[in-house]
Amino acid sequence: KNPFSSCSEWARRPCVPRAIPAPLRLAFGGVAAAAVLILMPHILAPETFYDALSYHLNLPNQYLLNHRIYPTPGNLFSGIPFVSQMLFTLAMAVDGPVLARLLHIGTGMIAALSMAGLAHRWRRPEAGWLSSLFFLTIPVVLYESLNTSTGLEWTLFQMLAFYSLLMALEEPEEG
Repeated sequence: KNPFSSCSEWARRPCVPRAIPAPLRLAFGGVAAAAVLILMPHILAPETFYDALSYHLNLPNQYLLNHRIYPTPGNLFSGIPFVSQMLFTLAMAVDGPVLARLLHIGTGMIAALSMAGLAHRWRRPEAGWLSSLFFLTIPVVLYESLNTSTGLEWTLFQMLAFYSLLMALEEPEEG
């Protein structure tokens, strides 16, 4: 028997989605708009975060300038590029570091939307939007959004892995 069957049973129980009251929707929209206004000036400003300047953006830039991935003696991590840095390399090849930063912020937004999707799948859409809003306004998440690094990408990958695990436990095995 599946040890998580009680979770699956809980998820399948009938639920009537409740509408979010208009004043609360307005408050959520205001908080989300404030978060965007806080981030906007930082998106277009030059990067100042040490890790981004030494690794997250500098190494992809070096790879682009040299047309290959290569180890650099001055940077311990240069011989082992990771998924996030390769995505930054692609963004920098298309339009430079601003697009890399937008990609970084976008992964945080996708992580928040995946929270909403998880709640919607389990018939709790109001909880999904609330959890997304809370996630996006956590001070650490806002701070992480200001600097091009790998924290939001890691969060997205972990959220999608958790989502996949729950879906695998929910679906009956075939075959």
